[in-house]
Amino acid sequence: MNTPGPILSVVLGSCNQLNLLKFTLLALRDQKPDVPHEIIVVDCGSDDGTDQFLVGQASSGAIRAILDPEIKSRTSARNQGAHAAAGQFLMFLDPGMIVGPRWWEALLRTMDKDPRVGAAAGKIILPDGRIDHAGLALLEWWEQPASGEALSAYGSGLTSRSILAGRQADHPGSNRSMRVQALSGEGLMVRANAFFSVGGFSARLGRDHHHAKAEFEGEPAGVDLCLRLGIRGWDCVYRYESVMTRLRNALAGDKVMPEEFPDHRDQDVFNSTWLGRARGDFRIVPEQGAVPADQTMIHNYIEPVISFAGMGSSGSEGRAARSMSSVVVVTGDDFEKTRQCVGALLNHTDPEHEIIFVDCGSTDGTLQYLEETTDNRHHCRLLTNVQNPGFAAAHNQGLAAAGGKHVILLSSRAVVTPRWLETLISTAEMHPRAGLVGPMTNRVNGMQHLAGVDYDETGLRGLNSFAAQVTENNAGRVDKAMRLSGFCLLIKRDLMARIGGLDEKFEMGNYEDNDYCLRGQLAGYESLVARGCFVHQGDDSVFTTEQLHQLEQIRGQWEIFKAKWGIPQSTALGEPMDMASLLAGGFQPQRHFQPLPVVQQSTVITKGKETQAAHA
Repeated sequence: MNTPGPILSVVLGSCNQLNLLKFTLLALRDQKPDVPHEIIVVDCGSDDGTDQFLVGQASSGAIRAILDPEIKSRTSARNQGAHAAAGQFLMFLDPGMIVGPRWWEALLRTMDKDPRVGAAAGKIILPDGRIDHAGLALLEWWEQPASGEALSAYGSGLTSRSILAGRQADHPGSNRSMRVQALSGEGLMVRANAFFSVGGFSARLGRDHHHAKAEFEGEPAGVDLCLRLGIRGWDCVYRYESVMTRLRNALAGDKVMPEEFPDHRDQDVFNSTWLGRARGDFRIVPEQGAVPADQTMIHNYIEPVISFAGMGSSGSEGRAARSMSSVVVVTGDDFEKTRQCVGALLNHTDPEHEIIFVDCGSTDGTLQYLEETTDNRHHCRLLTNVQNPGFAAAHNQGLAAAGGKHVILLSSRAVVTPRWLETLISTAEMHPRAGLVGPMTNRVNGMQHLAGVDYDETGLRGLNSFAAQVTENNAGRVDKAMRLSGFCLLIKRDLMARIGGLDEKFEMGNYEDNDYCLRGQLAGYESLVARGCFVHQGDDSVFTTEQLHQLEQIRGQWEIFKAKWGIPQSTALGEPMDMASLLAGGFQPQRHFQPLPVVQQSTVITKGKETQAAHA
């Protein structure tokens, strides 16, 4: 954050709210951000002395004042202030909002460390200590039409309400950060390029300065902005560490709401825009109340722990500039299977994606084969280990070296098929909440197993035509899963930044993928099976230098898994686990984040030449 000029621009709109405005500016003076910042107040024709007060404040250099009696709505004032702002981040406050100690810290840190976040807001409490805002949930209801009548928006609606509305400020549920669809516009920080990419606050929405917001409800203009950010690929995040108090329910002077702006105007405009487009987090069901939707958009938020080069380069659409993906293949003494894997990988993977081979001290000709394979292939790299560092550690070397937007772990016994990677990537891109994506296959337990495959599993005759048929029959179909096999696993870099690499406790392989999927779930990400992608998996023998018996190894890994996750030791291999208990504690960085290896110098073959490059 060493950019010239202000980093943060605080924008307030005001109209005949002098006393509330003074309280807010006094709090901002006492809780001054420790980054370069500016305060911009846009006054909309006040006649209570606000204009004289602002002129005095501006002449002292405390604020920048914009006096424009032609501005009629709160959203217009916010937009005008934003256009005058010079900061990378915009903080919108209403008069009467009293910021707490270090209110800016968690919000700015989220923006700085996580380039996918477009908007962030904190906890807003009322003077009596009740929660007015802790992130917003969208509530949806539909009126059932009478027989023969068409379903219309009349009697139906989409609105927002604070999560944990009316609970005490110290309620445990409010003390966790969350990714949500919407946030309040009254205390909202927005990335400036995100704000302008969606056109700012909608001119069709925005309470008059003298119209009160109902307690616990979201402001339609703020919710609308957040939904438009979401469509462009930006995340909205609630950070509980940032606390503010809203002094008055009315947030206004003694004037009444003008007749030309009736109470229901904003809600009617909001519904006409979003009802049927936005998905509710809860459905209002007669005689049952609020029922969670099948796929709520409220998830735990874990800020990135690892900073990757290039993650901050977001285009105007809000998504990181599309870049290649990285495929990581760990190899050992399994020459024939490796050659089969690599041949298919090169044939069916576009060279815009990089391929990283990590060899674990092979002595059967595999290393020489990989050296020849990577020679003059600019998208291929080879990392070598003199000794086997372990299954999980070798994969972490590849993850640390990868430069792609997505990283795919691929077993050296897997055989990919045409458009395999495109299908996995498109699935990941189409589902913003997904963190892990895996294909269908012939050899795995669980949802990814496709029974009765119609090709030669030994000689692989007919594999590509069979995979093409699977793709045609299942294009776009996905299933949610609690676990994905690590034999072919797409990991979003966004997830990896939050939970790190594989846990090297599982050094020999097996259960490191179960562990990774669980950690991803705890961090608020989904695991998806792309049913339109098929990748062949060879025999189930597991690569270790000691050539341990497979079942013995699996049992050993199961014991490690049980110990880590607190599963009763009496639980037998294959016995169902209590998943609710495993996920109940939430993400704990000290337990669930696994650092990637520190890069050091070692000999790596890349582009056909022996050079100095990275490995752990």
